[in-house]
Amino acid sequence: MQCELELEISNHKALEWEALQEKNFVSKAKRVELYGEELAAINEEIAKRNYSELSLEKLLELKLKYAEKLKAEEIEIKLKEKSSLDDQLDELLNKSAYVEWKA
Repeated sequence: MQCELELEISNHKALEWEALQEKNFVSKAKRVELYGEELAAINEEIAKRNYSELSLEKLLELKLKYAEKLKAEEIEIKLKEKSSLDDQLDELLNKSAYVEWKA
């Protein structure tokens, strides 16, 4: 029971930090959102332009820059759940009763 409460408290604290980061625009998710919006706006402007215009070069540079920023913000998604009894027995040495997996 205590372990479950500790996990719940830990998850609650993590969610509070995530909300605070979202509010202050410092979370990875918010940066990805903002970079994505900028990239979409740049793509829209590029679509309006004629390739003979000199400033198109700058727009293409910006497109690459924001695409690279989005790629740099990519993270591996991991979820957790209570492990099975077999998993718990296998993990006794690590003292972990939870398993992680990629989403």
